[in-house]
Amino acid sequence: MIINDEWVPLRHAWYTGSRASLGEQTVSMSAAITLLDLYLGGGKVDLTRVYAAGISMGGYGTWELICRRPEVFAAAIPVCGAGIPSMAGDIKDIAIWAFHGEADDTVPVSGTRDMENALKAVNGNVRATYFAGVGHNCWPNAYATEGLVDWLLLQRKAQ
Repeated sequence: MIINDEWVPLRHAWYTGSRASLGEQTVSMSAAITLLDLYLGGGKVDLTRVYAAGISMGGYGTWELICRRPEVFAAAIPVCGAGIPSMAGDIKDIAIWAFHGEADDTVPVSGTRDMENALKAVNGNVRATYFAGVGHNCWPNAYATEGLVDWLLLQRKAQ
């Protein structure tokens, strides 16, 4: 049995950047969605305040997850990842604050810029912060951004 330990089908090609389509769901993503559905179905979650966040491959996973299940999420914080610009219309109502280091030599900053531009083109609810001179390890900067937690907790999905 082959176990795919990636959120998205990149085969550890971190430099890939944006993708054209979702493609086949990985075993890891399938398991995460199954667990998410079980958790959300337990009756103890405010379904108007479901958030997704991830860094690096988890940043790719965050974009992937909200594209696969846009009806679930009120907000997302993808950090140094890349997504699927062609799906911007499906996720335009999710509040997204994306982060990326401009000097990232692992995951191209174009991945975040592509998603930001695609979402802006469909009047999406997106903001992006880029850190000049910061490489791949931008998550300490991202999670220390003033107002991030307050912004996140203000996000609610209409029911």
